Amino acid sequence: MTLLDGADLRGCVGTIKAARQLHEAVVDIATVAALHDNGFPPVRREEVSRLTVQVSVLSVPRPLDSWRDFEVGRHGVVLAKNGRSAVFLPEVALEQGWGREETLSHLAVKAGLAADAWREGAQLSVFASRRYPRDTAH
Repeated sequence: MTLLDGADLRGCVGTIKAARQLHEAVVDIATVAALHDNGFPPVRREEVSRLTVQVSVLSVPRPLDSWRDFEVGRHGVVLAKNGRSAVFLPEVALEQGWGREETLSHLAVKAGLAADAWREGAQLSVFASRRYPRDTAH
């Protein structure tokens, strides 16, 4: 779930594994994105009318044999190592202009790891994503 105020990110949270029906998850995650995303202050009542809500529906992640199999722009990616993890949707690397290695370095840092932590001992999984509404650029 991504909340945007114009082009500005206002909240972004989600889950990789489905624990309930999609319509139930959307309601719950929208609340978390608006009020409990640690990267942003809670959304104020006067902001709500300006917000755009984007929902990304993910495929089941599949493990990669090698980091070299990660395709920028095609795959979303999950990195897990030493009890820490982080996720990027497929569009993140494209929007930032990152290549494969740069994306994985940013992902490792997002997980609270050293930038090169993905090179050895990390578990990488990839997934596809479909964003709704589809015509909204982000």
